[in-house]
Amino acid sequence: MLPKYLLKDIYNCSSIRTSAIKLANNFNKISEKKNIKINNIGMGATYPIMNDHILRKDINFSIKYTMNKLIKDWLIEIKT
Repeated sequence: MLPKYLLKDIYNCSSIRTSAIKLANNFNKISEKKNIKINNIGMGATYPIMNDHILRKDINFSIKYTMNKLIKDWLIEIKT
């Protein structure tokens, strides 16, 4: 029999909020090769934005990882 664990607060933690077009445009600005193009074929599935206000309030959480840092990390991985 598994022990019963009491759950404490559960937090939602959001990530970088962006779109494929914004991501491609920023990638092309930062990279040496402008090789990403997005063909908009219409609206896909959309989901509500994750509510992370409790986490921000309780522990003063904020995202420090930016889209530019993400792209620079991708470029390093691509080169290796």
